[in-house]
Formats: sequence, structure tokens, C-alpha cells
Amino acid sequence: MKHISSKYDLVLILEYFRSSSAYLSVIKELSRDFSVGIYQVPLPQNDEDKNKEAQKDFLNKCISLGAKIIKSGPIDTSVLIIPQRPFTKDVISNIYKHINAKSVILFLGFAYPGISKMDDIFNYFKFNKVYAVDKKFISFLANKRGANKLYDQLNIIEIGLA
Repeated sequence: MKHISSKYDLVLILEYFRSSSAYLSVIKELSRDFSVGIYQVPLPQNDEDKNKEAQKDFLNKCISLGAKIIKSGPIDTSVLIIPQRPFTKDVISNIYKHINAKSVILFLGFAYPGISKMDDIFNYFKFNKVYAVDKKFISFLANKRGANKLYDQLNIIEIGLA
């Protein structure tokens, strides 16, 4: 039996809400004209234990702003946005298995450049665009942490704070 794909203009991967706060502005501004889905992936247990209620509140805020929670795949989307997080191989496999995206965008973590476990995401996804809050700060950190070769080759687009 063939599964029918859910179709969204935009799908946001949600793991840890603190790395995805920009999603609120994205959902608020785009959900009136575009279909926006949230694909939730498992949170590391220590983050879940500390932030269960805040995570739930964030998800509810996303819903109230117009996002739809995607419970299962397959999913077709024009744009997939992924936050820079240390995803497990199971999570990465799950994203690939369930989501077909025409374009994949990375939201860089504000202070993550040059931290190996955060930079591992570049080994698993090919990003069409990379967004950062502050491009100069990203370059500064990448340089100080010896990751400038990786970050210099990215087409980073500065989006500022939403």
C-alpha cells in the first residue's frame, strides 16, 4: 500500500526549542500565505528532562501562530529548515526517510561555529542556503576555533534577529 505524501510549502525541523526561536517569526509571518509544518524529532533526554514544559509551550505557540504538527511521513516540501544541532544518526536517518525537500536551509546556532559536534551537521546534509543572525560573529568564532575553512566556503546569509 502506497502512503500519500503530506505537502507543505515549508517544513521546520524542531528538536530543542532554544535553537529554534526564530521559527516563531517565520511561522507568524508566513503561515497566512504558505503551509507551514513542524516535524518534531526526539530531544536528547537531558534537555527533555530540564525543559519539558517550556518545549511544550513553544510547540503550542507555534501551533497558535499557524503551524501544523506533522505526525508522520512521507512529506513533500518546497523548503526544509533545519537548526544547527548535534542530531543523532537515527534522527538524521528519520529526516531523510520521511521528508523530500526541494531546498534545505540551515539556521546556524549563534555560538556554535567551530564546535565539532555542532559542525557535524555539514557531513549529513547539503544545504542550499545557510542563515545566521550575525555573519561577522560567525566568522570570528570559526576563525578562533580553527573552522574558518569550513565556514568560509558557506554562502552565509545574515538575517539578523527576528
